[in-house]
Amino acid sequence: MADHTCTNCGWTNTAQAKFCARCGKALSGLPEDRQPASRILCWNCATANRSDAKFCLSCGQSLVHLPSPTHPINTGSDGKPPARPARTGKFILVVRWMGGAEQEYPLDKSTLRVGRNAGNDIIVDHQTVSGTHLVLETSSGAFTITDLNSTNGTLINGQRITPGTPHKLLLGDVIRIGDLQGNWVTLNLELEGWEAHGRLSLGQINLSNMTSGVIGRAPDSFLPLNHPTVSYRHAMLLKAAAGFTIRDLGSTNGTFVNGRRIKKIPVPLRDSDSIQIGTFRLTYDARSQSLSQSLNLGYRIDMLGLGRVVPKNKLILQDIDLTINPGEFVALVGGSGAGKSTLLKALNGYEPATLGQILIDGEPLYPRLDLYRTQMGYVPQDDIIHLVLPVQLALWYAARLRLPDARRPEIEARIQAALKSVDMLEHARKPVRVLSGGQRKRVSIAVELLAHPALFFLDEPTSGLDPGLEKKMMYDLARLADEGRAVVLVTHATANIDQCDQVAFLADGRLVFYGSPDDALQFYNVRDFADIYLKLSQEIDPAQGKFPSLEIKPLYSQASRKGHKLSSGALWAEHFRQSSYFQKYISDRQQRLDAGAASPQARKKYPPRSRDSFLRQTLVLARRQIDLIRFDMRTLLTLLLIVPVIGILFGGVSKPYAFKGEVTYDSPQLDTYGEIEDYHREQLKDKTPGEADAEILYIPIAGARQLVNMVALAIVQAGTFIAAFEIVKEKAIFQRERAVNLKVLSYLLSKFLVLAGVAVFHVLSMLVILKLFGVDMDVPGAVFGNSAQLELFITFYLGMLAGITLGLLISTIMPSTELVLFVVLIQLFAQIILNGTLFQIDNPMIPQMTPTYWTTVGIGSTVDLPKLNSRGMACQVVEFQDPVSGAQSRQVQCSASRARLLPGGNAENKDGDYRHSAGRVITTWVVLTMQGVLYFMLALLLLWWRR
Repeated sequence: MADHTCTNCGWTNTAQAKFCARCGKALSGLPEDRQPASRILCWNCATANRSDAKFCLSCGQSLVHLPSPTHPINTGSDGKPPARPARTGKFILVVRWMGGAEQEYPLDKSTLRVGRNAGNDIIVDHQTVSGTHLVLETSSGAFTITDLNSTNGTLINGQRITPGTPHKLLLGDVIRIGDLQGNWVTLNLELEGWEAHGRLSLGQINLSNMTSGVIGRAPDSFLPLNHPTVSYRHAMLLKAAAGFTIRDLGSTNGTFVNGRRIKKIPVPLRDSDSIQIGTFRLTYDARSQSLSQSLNLGYRIDMLGLGRVVPKNKLILQDIDLTINPGEFVALVGGSGAGKSTLLKALNGYEPATLGQILIDGEPLYPRLDLYRTQMGYVPQDDIIHLVLPVQLALWYAARLRLPDARRPEIEARIQAALKSVDMLEHARKPVRVLSGGQRKRVSIAVELLAHPALFFLDEPTSGLDPGLEKKMMYDLARLADEGRAVVLVTHATANIDQCDQVAFLADGRLVFYGSPDDALQFYNVRDFADIYLKLSQEIDPAQGKFPSLEIKPLYSQASRKGHKLSSGALWAEHFRQSSYFQKYISDRQQRLDAGAASPQARKKYPPRSRDSFLRQTLVLARRQIDLIRFDMRTLLTLLLIVPVIGILFGGVSKPYAFKGEVTYDSPQLDTYGEIEDYHREQLKDKTPGEADAEILYIPIAGARQLVNMVALAIVQAGTFIAAFEIVKEKAIFQRERAVNLKVLSYLLSKFLVLAGVAVFHVLSMLVILKLFGVDMDVPGAVFGNSAQLELFITFYLGMLAGITLGLLISTIMPSTELVLFVVLIQLFAQIILNGTLFQIDNPMIPQMTPTYWTTVGIGSTVDLPKLNSRGMACQVVEFQDPVSGAQSRQVQCSASRARLLPGGNAENKDGDYRHSAGRVITTWVVLTMQGVLYFMLALLLLWWRR
């Protein structure tokens, strides 16, 4: 089947697609009145209007009477200049080379051939361009482009077009011609004086005959909006007596009216109200009862006087003015501590700026962060994918979290599209851990592309890559920017900066240059970008003969006369502000901002997160946790073997009668102290004639106490160990998912539930292994009567759960995995010493703070350690002389021998805290449960505070 070309925006979609992947408009199957009609582009703002429109829907300019090249547009009826500067209406093709050099060509012929050979109408002498590469045709104001089977092919807005097939070209589209080595040249269709913007008009929707209608991703919606940020049934329009109302239907990412998130209560619409649903903007016209529909492919970012103050009043960002247009690929460059990552995190809201403000399409960012959050992609320095999962499965779980109501076919299609965008389709089934560093970074980028972000931020994406892979990565990021989104990355490498549209150099938290890469070399009067680092890191100390560069020496002289001491970065920042480059790239771009834009912006401390079902998200995360264990052989073996191995060791050294005592084990009928004494006297009777001082020391408590103490310690510590790495090893993943829509309780609970299931296996394995080694646990229970095995299972299980929650708390506190093992060892020795079973602790509250204490007491109370202790005795053959006859004789004498049980044992109460009663055992269960809940809640609060 042939691919579908969208009649609205010209995007080439797959044959099975029902909606355009770029603009979301229906490709087929909708009623006639909602099918996209043919479009005519506005010469002034590039908005696509209906073919019968006489005036532009966006800017209001006439579409019938176009301005002549020699007569500029007049001012509006109010005497004020139009929102954009005057246009000549002349279409041009702008050729841009790596580094920022560009050349304009007028489109003055109906057919133009483009290539490297001299016979072409437009000659592009670049190594990636074929002799005759493509043909550009114009008919009735519409443009088409055809690739002529070129060597390197042609991409439009990042998508490769089919050779020999005409492809629709819209104003602002980016034609990229590049090779496998990352070399490229671009051709842009523009109007003279045209300013790029990232909004694509999708026409008007007539509401006059509608009583109610659903807006959402569902194909049968009244207004279908096919985008990942739109829920299946997102919002509903309702006709009311005074007009129309809109209410949210519990959507994941929310419905916004004039920038404010609405709830399920209907909100009346007033004339010119703006409705934001994902990347779509709907403008309500009360007079015509219609909605004007547009799609944001990208956003413009303006930074005005941006700064950030940290504790001790240290200013780490100072007075940053910057503008990034939609579709621009911008690098933030500078040495260590220059403020690159700080600026990036201020842009995406991770660490908001404290001074100045950031505008997104002219609107303050921070008060509307909830609106833009899901439209931002962010790849931090650390990988945001689980290394043990296959690539496709890792993306599957990312999609399930970010696109909660997406159907399986939708998710699979998004995954395929994201992997295709980063050239990773052939690696889809490979585990992430076997990929190279560059491939892992591509997968992280693919995770962000699942939601098709309009803003994309990356922190050191090329770090650790060899030069070839770094160049290819930069080329691919430039290709992503071609789709209309602004792409901003932090880098310290300079070898491939010329791949970017603009580069921002920072030093000492100041902006010291912003412009094209070629202009940066001219501004600093160097031939290599690395030399810029040398100039920015220059020390200034005339006393030691260290003077500033010639370019900034006059500024230093002025400052020194005023008694000011300035760093090299401060001088270069001032030099840049006084240069023509500041005027070109910043002042000219920001001159048309609203006057109110510079006013201080209010910020919500914590904007609300996207909505998602708590239960659904918990189940998805639990399933992911199971797969993380299943695909990680080392973790799986550790979880399966840690307690069974300990159980085998205990079983191998423990006596079968450890919980019952030797005499009662061999002779079950001997239950009383007297019977046991008679038994021992009988054993020594044969030795009375010839062996003096022969003795039997019967201490049944010794073996039982050792086994109880060690099993309790092992159970608790096994739980702590298997959980201690779970959160800290996913720190980067958690922070990124939390910034989108991750619920902290769902995340922590999913970890706990899976590990609680593992704990069932461990406890059962411990009991079974001890039984197989002959340890008799068939003693009367304190709670359930006949058998203590169920009580032991509950005590073991609750003790291990307390250990698991303690491990999760440790994992939450730790800043890195390297420290976890040390902390686990510290708490191990702390519990050995402080639980009171080995050392006398005078303060009884201290042992009771440890899970090991309560686990030990619970086990000891069940097996009735005091009863075993009461049976201890020492029987000895004693020789004595009859005082009357003087004859020597020997007798067996027995005396009680009871140990002092710790914890809690003393001279008056040698049985300590072990009481064989249902109340005592249940108390240990309650306290272990409370300790587990306490550790869990502390971990939850610490994670929640990490906003």
